[in-house]
Parts: sequence; C-alpha cells; structure tokens
Amino acid sequence: MVEIKASASVKDGQVKDCAIQTWLIERAGIPVRSIALAVINNAFVYPGAGNYYGLFRHEDVTERVRILVRQVPDWVRDCRTVLRSAMPDVKTGGQCSDPYDCPFIEHCSEGEPPYPVKSLPGRKNVARALEAEGIFDIRDIPAGRLSRPEHKRVVRITKSGKPEINPNAKAVLKQYPYPRYYLDFETISFTVPIWPGTRPFQQIPFQWSCHVEHADGRIEPRWFLDTSGEMPARGTAESLVQTMGKKGPIFMYAPFERRVINDLTEEFPDLAPQLKRIGDRLVDLLPIVKENYYHSNMKGSWSLKAVTSCMAPEMSHAKLGEVTDGTAAQRAYIEIIAPGTDGARRDELRNKLLDYCQLDTMAMITITRKLQGA
Repeated sequence: MVEIKASASVKDGQVKDCAIQTWLIERAGIPVRSIALAVINNAFVYPGAGNYYGLFRHEDVTERVRILVRQVPDWVRDCRTVLRSAMPDVKTGGQCSDPYDCPFIEHCSEGEPPYPVKSLPGRKNVARALEAEGIFDIRDIPAGRLSRPEHKRVVRITKSGKPEINPNAKAVLKQYPYPRYYLDFETISFTVPIWPGTRPFQQIPFQWSCHVEHADGRIEPRWFLDTSGEMPARGTAESLVQTMGKKGPIFMYAPFERRVINDLTEEFPDLAPQLKRIGDRLVDLLPIVKENYYHSNMKGSWSLKAVTSCMAPEMSHAKLGEVTDGTAAQRAYIEIIAPGTDGARRDELRNKLLDYCQLDTMAMITITRKLQGA
C-alpha cells in the first residue's frame, strides 16, 4: 500500500492514517505486505512535457504502522464513547489546530471572553498558566501578574479600551524621505509544478501593487498583474525594475516581499544588480507598527488586516467580497488561467485581484500617515 501525501516530509498523523487504512483493509480480508508514504520531493525541478518522474519520494513506514495498528481498536472504542457522550467541556487551544485545523473551532469559541488570555502575543505558556489559575479574560489579569513589557502594554490598553499611538512613531517615520513606495506581492505556489524549471511549493509572484507617495501628498498608483497563464516571474522582475525608480524607501509589511525579491534576484542574474538595489531600499513597516501602535480589538495580532480594521475600518478587507486574503487571491488566479474560464469571468476576477492587492498598499499609506499624526 502506498499512501500519497502533498507534504514534503512524513508526519506522525500521516502514519496514523496509514495504520487506520491498513486495519480496515486487512479486516476486509486483504493482506498488506508493506506500507509506504509517498511525499513530495521538494528538490524536484519540473522539466516540462508532462514528465513528473521524481516528483515523489517513498518512505517505508511498515514497522511504524504495524505498531500503531494494534492501537486502532482502542481508537475506535474511544470514538464511539465520544459519540455516545455529551458535548465535552474542553477549552479551545493548541489541540484545535494539531495536526489539522478543526472545522468546529468557531462553534467551540462561542461563549469565550471577548479578550481571551490566549491572544496575548508570544508563546502560549503564559496564557496556559493564567488559565490554570482560572483567569481567561485579559481584563481580569491582576496588576503585577505579568512581567513582559509587551504583555503589560496589551493588558493596559485592553483594560482602558482606548488605542495608543506612541508619539515616537512620528520621529521614526520622519527619517524616511519622499517619494515613498509601498509594495505588496501576490504569489502562487503549486504542489505539482505546472511551469518548466519550477519546483514544488515554489512561491512564484504573479502580481504586485505599489502606491508612490510624494512629499506634496500626491499618491500615484502602479501595478502589475500577469494573467496570461505563462510563467509570470520574469515579467514581475522586469516590471519592478522599470517602475520602482532609483531612490526612496520601499515600505513592505513583514519580510515576505524581501524574500520574493531575493528569489527573483537569484533566478534572473541579468536583472540581479537592479533587483538588489530595490531590495536594499526595503523598509519593514511591521516592527514600526508593533512598537508604536495597539488597539484592544487587534487581540494580540499585528497583521496588516488586524491593524487596518482598527486604524482604518473604512478600508476593511471584508468589504472586498470574493478575494479577501492571499488564499482567495491564489484561487482567483488559478481560475483565471484555467482554459475553461470564460472572458467575462476572467475580467471579473482580474478586477477583484487588483482591488485586493491595491487595498493592502493603500492601507500601508493610511497607517503611516496616522502614525505621523497626519
């Protein structure tokens, strides 16, 4: 028996899957001589022409499965006990996403306090200790109970109900001259590569949005989106070189854009000098925001969406409709390049991708202006 998985390594939960299937197959009277997991070989480079030889690598798990098969009847008995029992009184936690996200997480989160201690930033051992003491809401944490400055800040602001902007943020941002560029990428990653020369899970950029903010307050939109269905990385790199100018900071949010540009620099040596100069101008806005802004409704998250929804709720991603996050953007892109998608639907999705990506770069401008008191 060979179980095929879309991961690049063998995981314990997958071996348990094999044990359950082996138990069922053998109870049906079919002997299983060996069990292997076929996982993705992430060193594979697709040569094209439908040749996927080498995409998988096989790992024999027969011995591990044989040990687990003996436990399967106990697992079945435990599951039946759960099915016969009332709803278990178990708090949500790490087990809700290990090894997979539970589809009932929203249901089980009903009735939880509006500001749970598990939303404290950083490792969750502090939250677990608080819950063990019977403290579940951040607002109920006693004064002096926490030692980390970041935790104290979150507790203080959550209890007050008022957001805080550090006055120092204005001085921090003042050091970055105009014109200022605000950049955001969208990428696609295929488990099974579709373009020659690409690898499984490779992040390939197909879109970017950039808003250029000038000293007089003028904002100039620039963008790139390749919906041809051909490998889009080259066009992405060339368009960046042509439109990013030669001076001025390029703001991003989190390190993702830097990784994309670094990958493009390695992939296209002829464009490497220009791309490296672009990379040298990158400024990560995330640590600046994290150091200088917090709102209780962020609930321990400084993601761009969390910050935008609190600092500029009129720019909420929820208003976008179909394409509201990176995963939805990837789905839209896949549908656009599919041969069976008609022209009207392609145009609709293309416009939604443009709206989504441009919202992120405009959100960054709004955030910096608010931090500066503009």
